[in-house]
Amino acid sequence: MPILAPNGYAAVRGMQRAAEGIHQGAQEVVDTTMQSVNQSGAVVNEVRSLEEIARSTEARDLEDSYLDIKRHHYGYGANVQSAQVDDARFEEMLDLIVPRGPREQPDRSPDDR
Repeated sequence: MPILAPNGYAAVRGMQRAAEGIHQGAQEVVDTTMQSVNQSGAVVNEVRSLEEIARSTEARDLEDSYLDIKRHHYGYGANVQSAQVDDARFEEMLDLIVPRGPREQPDRSPDDR
């Protein structure tokens, strides 16, 4: 079981903020899509060009929401890596203070060797 270093809590908080940002961006995509569908259903006879659709508020809102989701996704991944590095450093520090016996060594995957 990983041990979380004290400064790793910042990474965990960052992961929580990023997860909330992903959720909020996804909710904005749903809301904007529903709004667009409802508006297009109300005006059946209106024909809009691709340029008009691309310039529309809905298209900009969707694009912004997708970018927010992607940005928070990368932030989440970065915070996960940071927490893993902090955890590994903290475990190494504990090993210096209280060395593990040979049977207590964690199983290492071939990538860790």
